[in-house]
This record gives sequence, C-alpha cells and structure tokens, in this order.
Amino acid sequence: MKSSSLLTWPVALGLCLTVMQTGSADAATETTVSSIASRSYSPREAGRIVGRSALKSRRPARAPIAPAPVDQVSIERTERYDDLVDHHAHQLGLDGDLVRAMIYAESGGDRKAISQSGAIGLMQLMPETAGELGIADPFDADASIGGGTRYLRGLLDRYGSTEVALWAYNAGPGAVARGHLPDETVKYVPRVLSLRKIFHDRREPALASQ
Repeated sequence: MKSSSLLTWPVALGLCLTVMQTGSADAATETTVSSIASRSYSPREAGRIVGRSALKSRRPARAPIAPAPVDQVSIERTERYDDLVDHHAHQLGLDGDLVRAMIYAESGGDRKAISQSGAIGLMQLMPETAGELGIADPFDADASIGGGTRYLRGLLDRYGSTEVALWAYNAGPGAVARGHLPDETVKYVPRVLSLRKIFHDRREPALASQ
C-alpha cells in the first residue's frame, strides 16, 4: 500500500498544480475581458457582457463609442447573400442578421476582399483558419459564410457571450486572453450590433408579410 501511495503522489501533485494554473488562467481572462468591455460600454452594459460570459467585471467602464455611418452600397452588396446567410445561420442556430452585420463589417459584402493582415472573403477568414475549417476556396461565398458561421458558433459556445465571441472572431482568442485588442476591434463589436439592428429593421416588413 505504501508503495502504491508513493507512486501516485507525483500524479496527484501534478493534477493539483494543473487546477491551480487553470484557475489563474480563468482569473486572468476575467480581468482582460472586463478591461476590454469597459473600453466600449457603459458600466451596466459592461457588467452584463462579462456576467453573461461567466466573467465578473470590477473595473470602471468608459463611455460607449459612437457608431460609424452606414454605407448603402455595402448594405446592398451584403444583402445579395441573404439566402446563403439564412441557410447557414439556421443550421447552426445563429441570428442571420448578426451574420449579415459581420459580413458588412468584415468585408463590406465584397467576396473578393483581402485585408492587410491577409484575411480573405466575405467573412474575412485567415488562411490558416480557413484551412482548419476545411475551406478550399475562401473567396467562394458559400464556403466563406459556411466556415465563418461555424467558427462563430464555436466562439459563442466557448465564451457564452455574443460580444466576447465577436472580439475573438475579429482579433483572435489569443488577443482576447491577453486583453490587447487594436482600437479597430474594440469598435468592432458595437458596430456589428448596431448593424444587426439595421439589417433586422430592413427585413422586418418582408418577414411580417409572410
């Protein structure tokens, strides 16, 4: 019995250290996500965002960022893909208007868009992310929307908060964990949520008549 106990003690110690490290990582994530939320939202909104993702905000929040003007051409380009968006969003239990808002914010509805960082297509997937999602042609509208919605679904399941999932989508989960997001990403979430309402309001008369 003593021999068996001695053999299992290092394993038990390793498990204990792993739990401690995991707890430290969770605490660090709480702090960084709270900090990010405070840069875009009022105290009440920041608390709601962080609380919904099982993270507790204790930092003071700053004033919300004013939304940017809307480009009608990008709106109409994005709406060309309504059928594809609704198909993939329905399959994954996502809000189609949220996906439309992301397409607008990411690429302006241009399926051939390439960002300075190398992100490609309607939903601006990085080549490595597209590869992990099994996408052969990121410029293909169906493939881009299908891959982007699957990626978003995974982030929503991981974080439990739409806002945090959008930060991770735009800047990467690593950037969210570090809490060092570019200003573009901090503005991205309020922008997308504002656009979601715009797309919803544009579609509401047609939906009401069905």
